[in-house]
Amino acid sequence: MKKVLAGSTNPVKINSLKLAFKTAFPEEGFDVEGQSVESNIRDQPITDSETYEGEYNRAQDNATTS
Repeated sequence: MKKVLAGSTNPVKINSLKLAFKTAFPEEGFDVEGQSVESNIRDQPITDSETYEGEYNRAQDNATTS
């Protein structure tokens, strides 16, 4: 089983990620785990670029901690 790390502990985001992987790769098994990661932006981003920056920061942090 492959492990997928989500940069969020939000259950809606985690379940969406599980569904996306199951839909995209129906023959594979995935263990999706959420973890709290700092985005270094405000809690509710206002612009697309701020949203991108926060997601980029989370991905970078996940890559260095996993």
